[in-house]
Amino acid sequence: MSVLHLTEPHSYQVAAHNAAEYWCRNKTFKWWGWSEEIYAGETTRIVRAFALPLGYSSRHKHNHQDNVFIIEKGHLNVTIYEDDDCDGITWHAHLHDKAMGARTAYIPAGVWHCFEATTDCWFREVYIGNPGKPNPDDIVRADRGGLRR
Repeated sequence: MSVLHLTEPHSYQVAAHNAAEYWCRNKTFKWWGWSEEIYAGETTRIVRAFALPLGYSSRHKHNHQDNVFIIEKGHLNVTIYEDDDCDGITWHAHLHDKAMGARTAYIPAGVWHCFEATTDCWFREVYIGNPGKPNPDDIVRADRGGLRR
């Protein structure tokens, strides 16, 4: 049996490496999945995200930007809390991609919230500056996201 020794990568190896590098380049990997900014304007930012099943975000708020969730595919539970202790739940929405289902949720600036995916979930987050330009660093966390078992 002969063994092929490669001194130079084959084109398919180079293509696979380049595709993986391109795919990972703009993504921010999180405990619950990943996100990537796909648009940044003067008053709006749009982030595309993927959450793993049972992946959940931290309980957090954005002090100077509104947050809109838009479901592309899958199911996402969004929870809004009534106070800074994140104890009492004010509102809970089950967002999903079914024809008659709720596909969006709006969270005003300064309101504590979190999300949890119940399936593989593709969604967009639209951040609207309130006031001014949205800032990716405008986030205050009460805890850390993760994956439920």
